[in-house]
Amino acid sequence: MSDTPQATGWALKAACYEAWHRDPAASRAAAAELALLAAAHADSDELQALAAWTAGIAALTEGRLPDALGRLQRAQAAFEARGEPGRAAETRVPQIGVLAMLGREAEAQACAEGALAQFIAAGDVRSAGKVELNLGSVLFRQDRHAEAEPHFRRAALRFAQTGDAELSIGADVALANLLGWQFRFDEALQMYERARLRALPRGLHVLVAQVHQGVGQIEMHRGHGQRALQELAAAARLVAESGAPPQRRIEAEAALADAYLGVRLRAEAVSLYDALVQEALTFGLPTERAWATLQRARAHAQLGDATAATAGFAQAEALYTEAGNGPVLGLIALEQGRLALAQGDAATARACAQRAQTALQGSGLLAWQLEAQVLGADADAAAGAHESAAAAYRAVLAAATGAPALPQLAWPCHAGLGALAQASGDLAGARHAYEQALAVLEDLRAALPGDELRSAQAEAGSTVHDGLVAVAQAQGSPLQLLVDMERGRARSLALALAELQAPVAPTAQGPEAAHLQWLRQQWRQTLSEGDAERAPALAARVQALEQKLLEAHRRSSLGQPLPAGSGPAVPLGPGFGADDLPALQAALGPDRALVAYHLQGDTLLACVVTAEGVAHRAWAAPGVAGQVRALRFQMDALRHGDVLAQRHGALLLERVRHRLQALHAALWAPLLPLLGGRTRCVLLPHRDLHAVPFAALHDGRHWLVQHTELAWAPSAAVWLALQQRPAPRYERALVLGVGDPQLPQVEVEAQQVAAAFGAGGELLLGAAATRAALGRAAATADVLHLACHGQFRADNPAFSSVLLGDGPLTLLELAQLQLPAGLVALSACETGASRVAPGEELQGLVRSCLRGGAGTVLATFWPVEDRATAALALRFYAGLHEGLGPAGALQRAQAEAAQAGHHPYAWAGFALHGRA
Repeated sequence: MSDTPQATGWALKAACYEAWHRDPAASRAAAAELALLAAAHADSDELQALAAWTAGIAALTEGRLPDALGRLQRAQAAFEARGEPGRAAETRVPQIGVLAMLGREAEAQACAEGALAQFIAAGDVRSAGKVELNLGSVLFRQDRHAEAEPHFRRAALRFAQTGDAELSIGADVALANLLGWQFRFDEALQMYERARLRALPRGLHVLVAQVHQGVGQIEMHRGHGQRALQELAAAARLVAESGAPPQRRIEAEAALADAYLGVRLRAEAVSLYDALVQEALTFGLPTERAWATLQRARAHAQLGDATAATAGFAQAEALYTEAGNGPVLGLIALEQGRLALAQGDAATARACAQRAQTALQGSGLLAWQLEAQVLGADADAAAGAHESAAAAYRAVLAAATGAPALPQLAWPCHAGLGALAQASGDLAGARHAYEQALAVLEDLRAALPGDELRSAQAEAGSTVHDGLVAVAQAQGSPLQLLVDMERGRARSLALALAELQAPVAPTAQGPEAAHLQWLRQQWRQTLSEGDAERAPALAARVQALEQKLLEAHRRSSLGQPLPAGSGPAVPLGPGFGADDLPALQAALGPDRALVAYHLQGDTLLACVVTAEGVAHRAWAAPGVAGQVRALRFQMDALRHGDVLAQRHGALLLERVRHRLQALHAALWAPLLPLLGGRTRCVLLPHRDLHAVPFAALHDGRHWLVQHTELAWAPSAAVWLALQQRPAPRYERALVLGVGDPQLPQVEVEAQQVAAAFGAGGELLLGAAATRAALGRAAATADVLHLACHGQFRADNPAFSSVLLGDGPLTLLELAQLQLPAGLVALSACETGASRVAPGEELQGLVRSCLRGGAGTVLATFWPVEDRATAALALRFYAGLHEGLGPAGALQRAQAEAAQAGHHPYAWAGFALHGRA
């Protein structure tokens, strides 16, 4: 390599530095070779100093910070002993970053200032630039942005003088990061783009990842969710692939977790923060640990876990107090105030807001400063100080709607002004403000990728939507009330259905998916064996692996490239509008009505749309949610099977009839005058009403289904869009049957259903009813009938599933199939159960079928005994073949079962969703 061992040593030291940020493994290899060279020449002080120096760099790439610091300090001492103060000063440069990452910021700053003075005195421009860059980073990590900026700018100038491209790019990235935090977005994005164009051809993957991360954080602030999440996911992937030091990996993962928190994937964010806290502890990174602790507490607060949030804020406060980081202490005060306000303590919230504003003053952190002002306004509004609250909302709104626009701060101000106007009786002002808030939220939601993220975003507008509906009710226009109710109904699903042709990422089918299936089998076996010791641990392993696979799917989806030149998504728009009423009425026809409910506290609102027009009614319904839960408890008691029903059948039937009569009086009887005798209805339930088996409501003489045809829809907009598809056919059926000892009649049911379609029926039983076979055959069928076990997972709807011959078909996989446009029948346990997310975004198998292209879905609210299921299914298909529509066929089948005296548990759980 070189003529002397010392020359070889310096060449290896240069190779170690050259590969440090580009190829950490190569950097470590050079350090290892230098260590061998030094061992072979133990009498060379120069080689020992060089070996200690590069060993420190190698330790740094692996996150062994105390070891790295010790070796660098030994190298410094060795060069000083040799009378080489310039070389000794060079070893101090990486020490700056190590000390900062260890949380020893004061020592880092002192080390930097001492080295900088030496380099300036010696005229070493390049080394002085490196120190300036590191010193700026130390100050930036302490949120001392105004002090950090001149260091970054001087570093960039020094590297421009020396022509060092890699360090120059690093300085640009560091300065762009700072500008982004100061909301100087245009300037920051220009610098990021310049850095990216220079870093890519040089293979500087870690710097490219930092560019992705910085751009993603800016796009989150600007409300461009899809672009933000894709950039942040790319950053995390690049950092992991490049073998970057742990601190960089933690930083990239934390940025993605922060974005998850921003789009309300709170449980997912908590999972990431849990891992990051542990990793930061492992590698001795106090700043990263403190941030993850704080953000995890924020997520807990938003999830409603006040105990965990309070503890987390206290822990974060102690960590940042020790670090002396005043601005973040201001953020903690802000979050503690939000938590207090959520618990009804306006006075404490106001005091926290003031403390936050004081701590953040002069920090340059505009977003946090404005958030503290919003909290103060919210606290004033809650305390009745409406004038000061309105003034604060308007001041923040002026800042948030200027340049740059900050939609995440604008909508709460519009919402706050709407609530103040509503409280003062200014209905027109309240409507204007609420509509502005919802318009901003719709834009934010439309800018997010995928159904999961858009659905999560719906929570933000829930309170605003309730306020708008209350205003519409007070203003008295039935049509406007319907339009306003629709603004909070399944908007994300509507967009998902409009994007049915959009590509989706495949779900994992590799070793981890197989391992998950094996774990589930082991868990079920322990339950059947009554092994109470192993079952909880296996259940925890199943849940952990499910979350891992779901996160992998999410990142795979985010990894799909955006179309060239794409920017913010097209806004969703108002959905169903007044101009759509004639089309809705035409689709309903003269004999059908659409009933849209809105449950707000103990008040029930309903709009009824018929060919004659729109009518509405509001009435008191105290305790209706409790009545629904009590009914479901009674139904769930029958999960224990025939023995219970045989012993206590008459008593159980009488009890449930009594409950259903009360619900009929509360939910249906008030609407009879508005229905005008119509006996065909499309139901749009709301909140707890999604769990009501309307078919079984009882008027004292008859079950509702005995004289009324019922169908469920997510929203009027979705129902109307489905009516505009081509008329379905019911000629060719794909029937899958997977039974077991608990479902002995399933294969018989499947055979009978397939036979009902004659030559048009294709039958797959048992091991032949695989996911692959379903994927191949479903698209060419008119009807898909799945007779098998089904499970709804309220804790994790994405892993709700139907059990096929080769394992569970999850919600994620179901949504990616091309399903029959006519009908999907989920003849399985509780396939119609859903978690009602804010915005009436029902999370469950029915939604996935609709997203997969199905026009109508037949599903069950609760597990139904397989013989009853088979009988009802056959009567249903007989009705279809006689020319009845799906809703009419189901009504006849259910009415016959009711007339025969069967308990509603056996027939009322079936419901048709979608077009029917």
